[in-house]
Amino acid sequence: MDTTAPMRRRFSPAQGGHAPGHLREALYNWIDAQNMEGDVARLDDEESFEVAGLLGQLWNCSDTLPSHVRARLGDFGIEAGSVAVAVRAIKRRRTGCGAGSSPRQSEG
Repeated sequence: MDTTAPMRRRFSPAQGGHAPGHLREALYNWIDAQNMEGDVARLDDEESFEVAGLLGQLWNCSDTLPSHVRARLGDFGIEAGSVAVAVRAIKRRRTGCGAGSSPRQSEG
């Protein structure tokens, strides 16, 4: 009988799943403390992320939103239970991107 624990896979934004905490925290800070304003989400005084890139990284994140973030999004008219749903609604709000669109621009 094999008693070894399965190897954890690294987070892949394309495949989704549980995203790293620092990415989620940067998003939550941008929503809550920065009122979804600006193009930079600050994690702390030393680390920040471009919002467009952060939204792309979290596009398929299946993590549940904390209640205080859900409430704050409600102030902006966004209802979401997961990070992915919130990110997609934020992207539509920021760019007018359609519901079925992905963060990548289509080639054409």
